Amino acid sequence: MLESRSGALCSIQSFLEYCSPQLLTEDIIHRLLPLIECALNMLGQMNDIVRIYGNHLKIIAGFIRLRLYRILLLLPSTAYTSSYSTVLRELVAEFTLTDNVANVTTSLLKSLSCSEDSITLGSCLQDTDQRLLEEQLQSTILNNSPRALEHDPSYLYLHDGVNNLLATDVTLTNISNTEDENDENLSLTAGTLFHGPSHILLNNNSTFTTSKFYSINSTSNTNTNNLSCGHNLGNFTNSTLSCALQLTGPIPVSVTVIDASIELFGRLFACVSIRHRTQMLEHFTECIRLTKSIRQEAVQINVFAALLSALRHLAETKSTFGDDPALRKAATNLIFATLTSPSVLLRCVAGECLGRLAQVVGESGFLAELAQQIFERLRAIRNPIARAGHCLAIGCLHSYVGGLASGQHLSSSVGVLLAIAQDSSVPEVQVWALHALALVAESGGPIFREYIEPSLNLVLQLLLKSPSAMHEIQRSLGRLFAALITTLGPELRGTSAGITSVRHSCLLCCMIMRDSPDALLQAEGIACLQQLHMFAPMHVKLAGLVPELQTSVSSFHLVLRRAALSCLRQLSQKEAKDLYGCMTLGGLLEEKPSPVLSSFSAISSKNDINSFSKSTTSEKLEKKLFSLLDVEMDYQLRRDIEDTLIGMLEATGTSQLSYWFTLLKEVLLVNF
Repeated sequence: MLESRSGALCSIQSFLEYCSPQLLTEDIIHRLLPLIECALNMLGQMNDIVRIYGNHLKIIAGFIRLRLYRILLLLPSTAYTSSYSTVLRELVAEFTLTDNVANVTTSLLKSLSCSEDSITLGSCLQDTDQRLLEEQLQSTILNNSPRALEHDPSYLYLHDGVNNLLATDVTLTNISNTEDENDENLSLTAGTLFHGPSHILLNNNSTFTTSKFYSINSTSNTNTNNLSCGHNLGNFTNSTLSCALQLTGPIPVSVTVIDASIELFGRLFACVSIRHRTQMLEHFTECIRLTKSIRQEAVQINVFAALLSALRHLAETKSTFGDDPALRKAATNLIFATLTSPSVLLRCVAGECLGRLAQVVGESGFLAELAQQIFERLRAIRNPIARAGHCLAIGCLHSYVGGLASGQHLSSSVGVLLAIAQDSSVPEVQVWALHALALVAESGGPIFREYIEPSLNLVLQLLLKSPSAMHEIQRSLGRLFAALITTLGPELRGTSAGITSVRHSCLLCCMIMRDSPDALLQAEGIACLQQLHMFAPMHVKLAGLVPELQTSVSSFHLVLRRAALSCLRQLSQKEAKDLYGCMTLGGLLEEKPSPVLSSFSAISSKNDINSFSKSTTSEKLEKKLFSLLDVEMDYQLRRDIEDTLIGMLEATGTSQLSYWFTLLKEVLLVNF
């Protein structure tokens, strides 16, 4: 019976995913509501059924809850207002592990958290060629079970599974010489997805639920043999679409059902009264207090994922949090208690929750109260973990509230963070202070201008003093330096003594970062040089930069290749002819570099292992780019290669027509 009910709910979910809104009329919704109410009533009896008939029914009971939560996400929340209390009671019990003896945690927390926290989270998996393998290993460790299709066969046709397969890097791979491959075409269509907490938007404005955050642009013609990912892949002849599919399958249903409950809670939190919101937040605090050790951390992770999901939904829908003092106190007490957590992940999400809370409340008095509380705690506490969490909270407040709203606290925030960042006795706190200062600089905009010089001096000083083995500090410095360049902007073109000094300091920082043994810091240095070229192109000589980029495009590190090719793409669009004249190391002798960049251009990388061959620096850049298209699998990187080649061709095609014909003929002959 439970199997059949789970299958019926799965059919309803599939119908809602693929047939709304065209077929999801008011009449259909009213006909579905009795079925949903019946399923909700059954949830209250599910624990008794499992206890009477055995634990082997736990999995199918989990599937029933999962299907029901997904259906409720797909339906308009106004359709089941009378069931809010019942649904929320089940959701809260789900992710607080009330009836679950296992310490199961959600897989959504890092997705819900801001991507800018990758430095403090120590997560660099998205910028490596081994990302898929590393993510699978982490998933296995965190969820205590590997991904497998046997967890949920419906993964093959429901949107969570289909879109998960399409969410990884999509690349174009040349068809091999085999006849079988020439005869096969991959025909896939996908909807347009938008970044949001729990929705995907297909063509014809159909809204569906997903736990992933990615963007795929679709074509409406289902007969086309291409998958559009922001680019019409059908324009490429003799090529096939190759997707780096995540063949690992779905995560266990015990995790998926918690994910679904958190997403649904985030939507329904905005629909209930202030009194009920307060009761739920106080209940969360009590649940955390009553648990210990590993189980307490599991409950905290789930609770803060739910809270962050709710705050994000409030911000996106421009709903109010509530002006009840008890509600605000319950939220701030819950968040401040977690800023001192030994878990890096929990500290990050607590800081982000505090920023989101200030954003949705939207009152200057409340913001001032939060800021004052953080400053007082930083003066009083000496625990490194607690200080690190409160530093991040400052950055998150400025990041989410914005520079204008938080301007009155800017001086205090920058002063505190600069003082903590200069203290090298506790490197962990130093990293978080630098990261928070970068967030403040990014959100401050022009009003941060008066703090540029002390911040830039700090970056230069720490780049020179910090040991090269302390990668986290140097990466945080790179992030802060990039934020400072963005704040300066076109001002870098100035000729005054102050701007000239700042510009020279920026170039020196780039030189130090580019000479680092850490590939991530090298990539940050290239990105900062790219920013400098965008704002002050006359002060960045291509003769010293292009040979370095030409070496980096052959690096073993994906992040370094991405940075180099992104910079080349910009150069090909703004200064393609100059780029063409500096494509080999021989071009270095044709143009005299500036005094500041002469030392930069003369630096040879200490990491020869980062390049496949030093002899490639003498190879024509456009020829190397064509060869990279045969081996690169990263989609964005391939797009940058294509755009760079097109930019160079458009700029020099007329004057170098014979050369381009010869090169293209050579490329085609090699491929054949």
